[in-house]
Amino acid sequence: MPAAVADLSAWAKLRFTGPDRKKFLHGLLTNDVLGLRPGEGQLDCVLTAKGKLVGDLALYDRGEDLVALAFAPLGDAVRAALGRSIILSATTMEDASRAFGLTLFTGAGAAEALSGMLDGALPGENGPAAGSWRCADAACDGASYTVLTYPRFREPAWLLLWPEAQRARVDGALRAAESRGALARLSSSEFEALRIDAGIPIVGVDTDADAFPAEANLDSAISYDKGCYMGQEITSRIKNLGHVNRRLAVLGLEAPAEPGAAVTVRGAEAGKVSSVQRLGSGRAVALAMMKSEFAEPGTEVAAGPGARGSVQDGGSRAGARG
Repeated sequence: MPAAVADLSAWAKLRFTGPDRKKFLHGLLTNDVLGLRPGEGQLDCVLTAKGKLVGDLALYDRGEDLVALAFAPLGDAVRAALGRSIILSATTMEDASRAFGLTLFTGAGAAEALSGMLDGALPGENGPAAGSWRCADAACDGASYTVLTYPRFREPAWLLLWPEAQRARVDGALRAAESRGALARLSSSEFEALRIDAGIPIVGVDTDADAFPAEANLDSAISYDKGCYMGQEITSRIKNLGHVNRRLAVLGLEAPAEPGAAVTVRGAEAGKVSSVQRLGSGRAVALAMMKSEFAEPGTEVAAGPGARGSVQDGGSRAGARG
């Protein structure tokens, strides 16, 4: 089967350098940055002092720097939150969003299609690293790239981070692979369907200003053993309570609903649709922040005036570090 390929170059990309870069980020992000080793990555959240979500990001240790990737709508908020304290640290944060392109490869043929473009094995392709966050240098015709695993989708996925100066080379390689039937390009709506189906939220779209990481299925982005960080006290308190009152759920619907549509269960108010994408045969997949008692897979729901369906087995697929 051909790989599914999407251009994610619009995503925010930050580079952190300097001797204190890990210590700096360790004190602000929710996961254990000091424990990262070169070639590893992880999911992290940026929180307010009250533990509310500012954004989430994928963080990778490339040895000479740390690279953070985030959905485009989160770029400004994440940069601002991290930039407030950086003046006190021997750390440099560079906005590299325009300096690098980013391409997603996923699906059954992803490993073969990507390795066909590069020299060398892919991180996480085989063995115990499969399904985990990894990164590795790669080359193509003498140019340097970074290959990163991104274990948030239902199927294995890799990100190819490439210098903007190599855009023509990358586009040519993708067109050649497409002509051989080795890959199929995803439209923005098709990528959105993948994101929603995997239960991956966009903070600020699928969450409100009062959302906590546990409500957005971002539990795997939190280390409860690392000590202090921004928002740590509230986050630990939620963990100790053992539950949250609401949780983001994936809905499989027989017809599309509109963002903002009320979700009900047996006539009772249960939540609200945040993201929705049409699928084939008139069906749709959606994300909705639901009251926890209604967010269990298999629960039958109604969304808006005419869309019925059920809660799907979706949510936190972030995988393990390393």
